[in-house]
Formats: sequence, structure tokens, C-alpha cells
Amino acid sequence: MPIIGHVCKMAYGWAVGPQANTALALTAWEIAKATFQELAIPYAGMIVHHDRDAVYTGYGWTNQYYPQPDDGDCGTRGDVWSGSRTSQ
Repeated sequence: MPIIGHVCKMAYGWAVGPQANTALALTAWEIAKATFQELAIPYAGMIVHHDRDAVYTGYGWTNQYYPQPDDGDCGTRGDVWSGSRTSQ
């Protein structure tokens, strides 16, 4: 499972396993992030194109891209993305 640059076609990270699953994709992504850091390529905000199968649409993969609340609260009060709360 490769993480390939769109323009340069360089494989920044890759992983091989008996089946394509989220763990394998995350391994490839971690290797790619290490390569980006080594080459001083900023990857924050980078657009990643991928297939729409379960490997890339499940929580394990999408959780890499969406910010998480600081305090773990996902209730209806406050801004769950920043962890702040509103008073009532």
C-alpha cells in the first residue's frame, strides 16, 4: 500500500501485508510522515487522495484527519472540536 506524491510520483511511504486493511494503511502513512519530516516537506493540510473502500473510510483512517476535542467530551454542549464549553 503506497503513499505516492501526485506530481513527482515518489513513494513517500509504503507497507506490505497479507491483506489491505486500516492498520496497513496507517503503517504506510506513518512511514510517509517520517519521510516528509526527513525531507522537510510540510504535510499539515496536505490533500490525500485515496480509494473509497472501508480501509480509508473507517474511523481508524479518518481519525488521522479530523481534530479531536482536548478533554474527550463529545457531548452536545460546547465546541467539541476545540474542547471549549458554553455556559447555560
